[in-house]
Amino acid sequence: MGAYFILLMAIAIQFTAAVLALRLVWITKKTFAWTSIAIAIVLMGLRRCFTAYEWYSRGMALLPVDISQEIVGLATTVFMLVGVALIAPLFAEIKRSEDLLRERVEERTAALNKSYQALQVELEERQQAEEALRTSEEKFRTMADFTYDWEYWVAPDGSYNYISPSCERVTGHSADDFMRDPDLLGKITHPDDRELVVDHIREELSGTKVRSLFFRILTTSGGQRWIAHICQPVFSSDGRHLGRRISNRDITKYKQAEDEKIKLETQLRQAQKMEAIGTLAGGIAHDFNNILTPIIMFSEIAQRELDVDHPIRPYLDQVLKSSKRASDLVKQILSISRQTERKPTFMELGPIVKESLKLLRASLPATIEIQQDLSPEAGWIMADPTEIYQVVMNLCTNAAHAMQETGGVLGVRLKNITLDQPVSAFGLDLKPGLYLSLAVRDSGHGIPPEIVERIFEPYFTTKDIGEGTGLGLALVHSIARSCGGGIEVASEPGKGTTFQVFFPVLENADLTESEAVAPLPEGSERILLADDEPDIVAAVKIILEKLGYQVETFSNGQEALEAFWADPDRFDLIFTDQTMPQLTGVELAQEIVKVRPHLPIIICTGFSESIPPEQIRALGIGELLMKPLTPNRLVESVRRGLDAKKKLGESNYNP
Repeated sequence: MGAYFILLMAIAIQFTAAVLALRLVWITKKTFAWTSIAIAIVLMGLRRCFTAYEWYSRGMALLPVDISQEIVGLATTVFMLVGVALIAPLFAEIKRSEDLLRERVEERTAALNKSYQALQVELEERQQAEEALRTSEEKFRTMADFTYDWEYWVAPDGSYNYISPSCERVTGHSADDFMRDPDLLGKITHPDDRELVVDHIREELSGTKVRSLFFRILTTSGGQRWIAHICQPVFSSDGRHLGRRISNRDITKYKQAEDEKIKLETQLRQAQKMEAIGTLAGGIAHDFNNILTPIIMFSEIAQRELDVDHPIRPYLDQVLKSSKRASDLVKQILSISRQTERKPTFMELGPIVKESLKLLRASLPATIEIQQDLSPEAGWIMADPTEIYQVVMNLCTNAAHAMQETGGVLGVRLKNITLDQPVSAFGLDLKPGLYLSLAVRDSGHGIPPEIVERIFEPYFTTKDIGEGTGLGLALVHSIARSCGGGIEVASEPGKGTTFQVFFPVLENADLTESEAVAPLPEGSERILLADDEPDIVAAVKIILEKLGYQVETFSNGQEALEAFWADPDRFDLIFTDQTMPQLTGVELAQEIVKVRPHLPIIICTGFSESIPPEQIRALGIGELLMKPLTPNRLVESVRRGLDAKKKLGESNYNP
């Protein structure tokens, strides 16, 4: 029984070892190896089971040898079981270590994967940022390179980080020129603005505010440009000062437009001033001509009543001469506002120069002495007296202005000169021949050489605002040219200036004037006379009635119109003033032509601008007489109107 017990113990131990081997399969995950071992152990156990069964069924007794073998087998099995039992915890620990290691590896791998993925994202973001930065830089450079403005970036040390190529278009200097010479901007700045710009550059390097500046630069071509300069600080994301970004814009055209605007505003103010002066001059002319008309007409009436050798006649001649001077003065006043048509005539320059100097003397300070040298042999010229008066007054006024602070001598010389060869006088070529020279000299401060060529430009002036318009010398130059002459200027700073105007002399002109009083044409027609000035009405009525005309007078347009309506066929001619109460002369004419469209009408006025020429033609007005009237002009005008009416059978006439 002991042998069988040993055999059964061996079998049990072998099956236990097989179970442990199978457990190691789960522990070590070595399925094939441990499964094979477990199967081998099971097979060994099954062999012993068969052996034991065979022995038991036969009733065979175990031999000592068999017992020894089984004991050895049992020991082997025990050692196998012990080995498997001992190795199982080891493998379990190994498995736990492997599991722990695997978990750690997996955790580390997951961490590495996460880090890798983060790194990938970071790399992608960095690549995108670099690409965006590259694209942004390309866009910025493209925009900066092609921008109209001159852009640049200055580092804190004053060096340039970037300069746009447009600097060459503005300054004539390339970006490389500025890179090589950081002080180039100060060097090309206009001398008058250089100190301002240099101080600004020095302050802006460390400044933290946006600043702006306007200055001028000198280009490589010698031109001058206005620059609008604006600079602002540049900081990094962490607040570090990276320098300043500057934008320079060429505003030369804007400045020129602004200057042109100022010039146009000046011209507008001057035009408005001239318009106001013209309105005032028109009123003065009207009133003054109304005063002169009866003086002239009554003087001529008295003159015609006296014998040629009557002692009173010279006094009347002097009255008429003074009246003519007064009439010319009115024309000069009207010429300021351009209300008179300028008509060249044969004239002497000497009397106008004397008259102008008399008027000028009253407005000059006592520190300015007037010296005149007017040759009695001065030739006659073809010019408008009013324009010549403007030439003299403008030249003398400018000369006086040059000496207003220090005083001095204003010299005026008038004489004939002969040019033997062509002379160029400010763009006008004077042919050889006899000229009348009007020279105006002053001992003032003189004219700087750099502006001599510009003094005849319209609106160019060196006077302060309110002291001049810059039109005087331009007008003198224009008048001299229209007369076929020219003008020269000689000036030396500190020693004075001389202007010399040349007028061609008329050598063979018939300059004699008849002193005899021509007889006035007589008539017997009926004339309607309307004027609100009693003295003029009386003078005209006396002259016309002495010549046989029948005159009915009225003091205003409404009375005259009512008398005409009462008997329209009673009158052969209408003679009316323009400015009257209730109805003007034009309004009276409009009502009359509705009834008798071909009745001769004469309107007299103190200044022609009050009646537009197109209105005169539309109304069929025969003549427009300018005051002051003279008996000759009055009667000749009346006679022309009446004769034209008879000749054309009351058709519209235009003498």
